[in-house]
Amino acid sequence: MVEFGARPDLAAAIDGWDEEFQAVYDRSDPASSGFPDEATTAAWHERGERLPSRLASALRVRTEFRTARGELVFDG
Repeated sequence: MVEFGARPDLAAAIDGWDEEFQAVYDRSDPASSGFPDEATTAAWHERGERLPSRLASALRVRTEFRTARGELVFDG
């Protein structure tokens, strides 16, 4: 992502956010995957919801982001 103009700290934030999910994702049983509690899940979603605006700003592109629930989080 850095090669497209994103700062290293933004690329690291996106990678870290994804790594958090990958750590709790069970590929053999996706339905049982997840964070240990609602507070952790909510915090992960909130961090993820801030990333699209940072990415759009860094890359100067229009970005739309919807949650897995279909809620529009960012449109800019």
